[in-house]
Amino acid sequence: MARVRSELAALRAEADRLRAVPVAAVLTAALLLTTLLWAFLQHAEPFLGHDESVYAGRARSLVTGSPAVGWMAYRPVGLPFIGALGLRLGEDTPSLRRVALLLALVTVLVVHAVAARVTTGRRAAVAVLVMVSGATFIRRVPEFLDDIPAAGLLLLTAYLVLRSRRQGGWWALPAAAATGVAAVLIRYGAAAGLITIALAGIAAWGPRVWLRAWRELLAAGTVLATGLAPLALYSIRETGSPIGLLARAEVTAHRAFLGEGLVYYLRAFPAKLAGVVGALVMAAALIGLAADTRRLLRARRDRLTTGHATTGRPTRAGTVAGRDPARERVFLGLAAVGELVLLGLLAHGEGRFALFTVMTLVVLGVDVVARWSGRWRATALAATAVAAVAATGITSVLVYAQMSQSTGNVTAVAGVAA
Repeated sequence: MARVRSELAALRAEADRLRAVPVAAVLTAALLLTTLLWAFLQHAEPFLGHDESVYAGRARSLVTGSPAVGWMAYRPVGLPFIGALGLRLGEDTPSLRRVALLLALVTVLVVHAVAARVTTGRRAAVAVLVMVSGATFIRRVPEFLDDIPAAGLLLLTAYLVLRSRRQGGWWALPAAAATGVAAVLIRYGAAAGLITIALAGIAAWGPRVWLRAWRELLAAGTVLATGLAPLALYSIRETGSPIGLLARAEVTAHRAFLGEGLVYYLRAFPAKLAGVVGALVMAAALIGLAADTRRLLRARRDRLTTGHATTGRPTRAGTVAGRDPARERVFLGLAAVGELVLLGLLAHGEGRFALFTVMTLVVLGVDVVARWSGRWRATALAATAVAAVAATGITSVLVYAQMSQSTGNVTAVAGVAA
């Protein structure tokens, strides 16, 4: 028994030393890991994949005026415009892939910034390490695709909605609408995330709170309508309907039956989406979500029974200012789970489509691990961070082998075709 106590004391001492590591150093490590993964996996997949090549062709078309081979109207317009900026520095695959790296690094910073404001800076730093260790993130980080930046923009949108209820003010909801527009323009499938964020907001705070904030809603609606108006006009020109592009993208997803994607996500969740460490953290997030939801429902029932109204400092918009951590966690959790369900119903399943869900649940899960660890909080966070770094190395090797095999097949087919 004395030996066990001695080992536990040594473990806590080691965790305390890790706790002394600055948050900025942990975040820098996450950014460095992302960069190293990108560079490492470039050797495994030197050729552009199918979707990458279509976006690359459209980006080159914007720069040179050449035909955009394979481009279809249902593909989002945002990524080619970003890629066109990269092609001005060099018209080759590495130039586009460097744009992908930049978008991934910005997304890591966004996730950390949001997580730090929802939880703490140290928990946020651990959360980005766990996110980077995920199988889906590692597989897609070297590619010129829109899934990672769109997921980051959705998380930022959700935080801005949350902030509008926490602190009031006129600008947060319109800013959320602006980032939501950017997410949709980069990836049309992000519209599912916007819908679930809105529904989660209504479920978490109730419709009356939002009706009292009608000025903010009106401003956000104006930003949303203005930002999506060009896309609606483009959709009318191409399909005859303002939502025709979204419908065409859903049809092009080639689902075999309604809910096919949901079956995939149920089978893949959570390990195939976020890796071993991410799976444990996301499972903790779901348990925490259930506990917080139960607590809020019980509090609401008690208020209805006793007839006591909630108190709080009213803002100019008539909402209640102040932080309610449990309600905020329920909002984010419902938005994350809701997007996974909606995507599963509308399209076939792919891990990269669910990155917003993964990012959000990882942030919430690390917070649950820290809150429920009590006096072992530092040890739990340090262990999670170390496990995430180790998992990143193991998963990257496995992904490298998988990508190298696919690249070998492509090279062999190209040789036969030549």
